[in-house]
Amino acid sequence: MKQLAYAAWIKIKTDLAEQVRYPVQFVFGWLTTGAMLWGLGIAAARTSGESTASGALATFVAMGAVSLFYLIPRLLAGGKDHPPEEAMLFPYPLARLVGALAGVTAVQIGAGLAAVYLLAALLVTRGAPDAAHVAASMGLALLSVAGVGLLVFALKLVFRKVDGVALLVQLAFFGLAFAPTLDRAWVAAVPLAGAVRWMREPALSPWPVVLFSLLWLVLGFWAVARAERAVVDRGVAAYG
Repeated sequence: MKQLAYAAWIKIKTDLAEQVRYPVQFVFGWLTTGAMLWGLGIAAARTSGESTASGALATFVAMGAVSLFYLIPRLLAGGKDHPPEEAMLFPYPLARLVGALAGVTAVQIGAGLAAVYLLAALLVTRGAPDAAHVAASMGLALLSVAGVGLLVFALKLVFRKVDGVALLVQLAFFGLAFAPTLDRAWVAAVPLAGAVRWMREPALSPWPVVLFSLLWLVLGFWAVARAERAVVDRGVAAYG
């Protein structure tokens, strides 16, 4: 556990150093992202039948989910694909390492996008949005896609070339912000779809979405462990 905590701290420290090194780019990047997502939120509100604030929140939530889904398979290489033979050099189970780094990344993404949304909503609507609802919606969305991100990580370890399928999933995730709410019980089992539905209808219980998200997460960890063992058995690992 100490090693995993240290790995997570190294990621936080590295990211913070990068932000301190390029503060203008960091602030400008978040501001432009917020402006772009709010603009897309206006279009999302029209296509989904929601209010502008709700449509904007949907685009922010979708962007957070897409970002985490994209980054999980690349966490071990600073945003780049990691060859299996190098990934196997880490001295602890990959599922634990990736899980720890994914948790840190989810907090970074969620906190950043939620803060930018709250600031944008305050400036545009001249009213303070429900910060608890924003945070819960973002957290639920990130949790719902984490397991699928781990599945893609596992697939990349074994097959490597799965970027085309992953890109289609990312587009589908972001498209959920523009789709009308699906009023079906099974939506809770679909990554991000259930979270978006709850975001728009907070009177619903979030627990079905949480439960299915945890099931996806367990499946993702299992897949990473199996992929690691498959790579070891294939003979490209540094240890067996």
